[in-house]
Amino acid sequence: MKEPKIECTLILEKNKAKVGEFFAAEVIIKNISKEDFVIDYIAMPFYHLDLLILDPAGKKIPSRPYRNIFSIIDEGQLTLRPDESYRAKVDIFATSDDASWETLGTYKIIAVYEYKKEKAVSKQVELTLMPR
Repeated sequence: MKEPKIECTLILEKNKAKVGEFFAAEVIIKNISKEDFVIDYIAMPFYHLDLLILDPAGKKIPSRPYRNIFSIIDEGQLTLRPDESYRAKVDIFATSDDASWETLGTYKIIAVYEYKKEKAVSKQVELTLMPR
């Protein structure tokens, strides 16, 4: 089995939010290899990110790939040196319908970053939705 080259971390700003409230999180992609890791992208490096979200009943919320929220502005390349990270805020609600986020309770969220043959999956985090 080959050694992974990247790791993915998902950090919630807080673990509780009100229904309808904007909610951001931070995703960190870190090069854990001993060589440079180069990412080609369209719009931004998180073009290769997906969010897996389970509702309070444990059912997967239908969602679009995270790349669908971007306007294609520019192509680019990101080089992560060994032990270097790229981090940015993401809107965890951006890829699913608003109706998916109306049920009160605890949602489970995982960030998945997949580029070419490398796939990094974050640890699961939980977000509890409360009444407005």
